Amino acid sequence: MKKLALCLALVTVFLSMACIAGAQKSLGRGQLSGEAPSELCNAIEQYVAQIDATRAIRDKARREAKYTEAQKELAPVLKQYDKVQMLDAAASYAHYSELVLTTDPADVSFSDNVDKRLKSRTDLMEPCAPFTTQR
Repeated sequence: MKKLALCLALVTVFLSMACIAGAQKSLGRGQLSGEAPSELCNAIEQYVAQIDATRAIRDKARREAKYTEAQKELAPVLKQYDKVQMLDAAASYAHYSELVLTTDPADVSFSDNVDKRLKSRTDLMEPCAPFTTQR
């Protein structure tokens, strides 16, 4: 009877471990359920870097084209992970980045634009907080 109980306990442990491993794989590369997949976080970081890099471009039309291009690259990844609602935060980040670039620092709205840019960046990066702290 003891051997049967021990055998059942071992089978239960092995099945539990197999279920956990399978669940982690199905969540994407071993991610915990509360974390965003690394591919998504990499795409968001790349988007932010592309928007930040436009500061060096003097022509507004070229900057706006770069914003659009960066958003087009980000959109499929957001769709893949069912995060399409994050496109609004991405667009806000580009919009306020442009306003910070084009607004005179002496203007009253400048600090407000800086704050809104920071908030939109924080909103965009928020799902990836565990990912970025692990890197």
